[in-house]
Amino acid sequence: MHERATAATLDTQMSHSSPSLTPASTTQLNTLTVNIQREWLSRIIAGSKKIEYRDLTNYWETRIQRVGPPPFRMRMINGMRADSPEATVLVNLVQIDFMEQKFLLHIQKVLETIRWKPAWHKAYPPLVSPAEPSVTEILDGPLISSEMVWELTDDDFNRLREREIIPLNLPSDSTDRAVFEQLLSIPQQPFKVKFTAGTRARSAVMVSAYQNYWESTLGCEVIALL
Repeated sequence: MHERATAATLDTQMSHSSPSLTPASTTQLNTLTVNIQREWLSRIIAGSKKIEYRDLTNYWETRIQRVGPPPFRMRMINGMRADSPEATVLVNLVQIDFMEQKFLLHIQKVLETIRWKPAWHKAYPPLVSPAEPSVTEILDGPLISSEMVWELTDDDFNRLREREIIPLNLPSDSTDRAVFEQLLSIPQQPFKVKFTAGTRARSAVMVSAYQNYWESTLGCEVIALL
């Protein structure tokens, strides 16, 4: 099993800004080569799978760092033989999902396929997105407490709502190494956090925690508590 990515490597890489996306031939882009099972490759080619997931480990952090900011090509090979079927896709966004402990490689489009047989699609029906849990289901489920505290602007603090999921972008100082150490070990389910704004404080449930790679702010979805 690969060692999990450390806060030091993530903190260093996320301080870099992603370059402006300019029109360019995709053949000039850097390429990340990966192996993939046929069922997932089939769904990517067919268009029902738009994100490829990789574990949040030092191994994948190094490989993603090496290929550089998106857009980049991702060559996906189904097998180890020289004649294995494959597809090359265009990745336009890389995110970290801290709850799932995954890198999310967002696929903008399929650029080409090689040795792929359309008949293989019959074995793998399109993916159907699972229904998102309701606010009631989240709040009635097990909620783990944490010691995380984030300072918000007054405007963001005022946006917090009971029984309503609110998206927030936490300030860039949330990339402090100590905070990242916490993020790398957060529960894989909704958990309680504390938000402050000056002398005001409020507890909330964090439903998701994610970050665009090479950016400093942390995106999250939260539900304020009483």
